[in-house]
Amino acid sequence: MLPRATRDSPTTESPHDLQVERLHLQELLQQLPPRQRQAVVLRYLEDLPVERVAELMSIRPGTVKSNAHDGRRALHLLIEAQQQREILQ
Repeated sequence: MLPRATRDSPTTESPHDLQVERLHLQELLQQLPPRQRQAVVLRYLEDLPVERVAELMSIRPGTVKSNAHDGRRALHLLIEAQQQREILQ
């Protein structure tokens, strides 16, 4: 769902394609509740450990895990719904 990409990862996509993907991800993230969005961004996009995310969000590590999990699940459902709409068009 949200592959961990490093700045050193080789890519075959054009800069334009990457920009479009970033904008699309931002649009999807905006649809998440704020705590889920923050947990997903810090945990998976910024690649911070659970303990650090918990400190930044002032919540327990278990809550970080559940917010990040729920956020990823919601993103997955949003992507599936969008793909279904595209198929039907």
